[in-house]
Amino acid sequence: MTKQVPSTDTSPGWAVGIINDIKSQLRRSGFAIGLATIGVITGYIPVALLITLRGVDPELLTRDIFASTRTPIYTGFLSNLGLFVWAAAVAIWLLGVVLLARINLRHPQLLFALGSTLFSALLLFDDAFMFHELVFPDYLGISEKKVMIMYVFLSISYVGFNVRHILRSSYLILVIAIGFLGMSVAFDRFLPMTRTETLVEDSLKFAGIVFWAVYAGTNIIQFVDNVVDRRSSI
Repeated sequence: MTKQVPSTDTSPGWAVGIINDIKSQLRRSGFAIGLATIGVITGYIPVALLITLRGVDPELLTRDIFASTRTPIYTGFLSNLGLFVWAAAVAIWLLGVVLLARINLRHPQLLFALGSTLFSALLLFDDAFMFHELVFPDYLGISEKKVMIMYVFLSISYVGFNVRHILRSSYLILVIAIGFLGMSVAFDRFLPMTRTETLVEDSLKFAGIVFWAVYAGTNIIQFVDNVVDRRSSI
């Protein structure tokens, strides 16, 4: 019978395994980590600039808006909900960009998804920070009328540039979204500001945002279906 000699190897194998796993994850997820880091820094830059250049109280930039303004938690409920849906639309379109780019950087629908992402992001930031109502007129000296004309031009350009892809999509949803958003703009521009008018205008805008997000979702599903069909036919 052979006598077993106790092992003298005291190296922490589990620690080595974790280190190797972390190195492997860094190789696989380095781009994603870098992208997330850029996103974090991008969020911090405006805060730092407002504090240093304009002397804004940091509390106003970091605290919850309801705590800072001491307003009821339901203040701007529909408006805030609309921002959530705008953000969802941006994320959905961006997912389409990533999927199509992984398939082929020259995919014919990649520019459609990318343009839709940027257009959604522009409308999100405009709605969140009042670009056409406050930022452009008061800080950049560009009248609200000129900004609205620019937005109309961008909208027409978006549709015109992507008309082939739009006609192959569930464009009825897009038409409904544009209709609601267009009526919201019309109410804002041509009717007096009353409680009823404000309620109707914001309700129409919210409906338009929701339909736009749903339109984004239908396109992503179509992108995925096309990929699956193409691979299954190979």
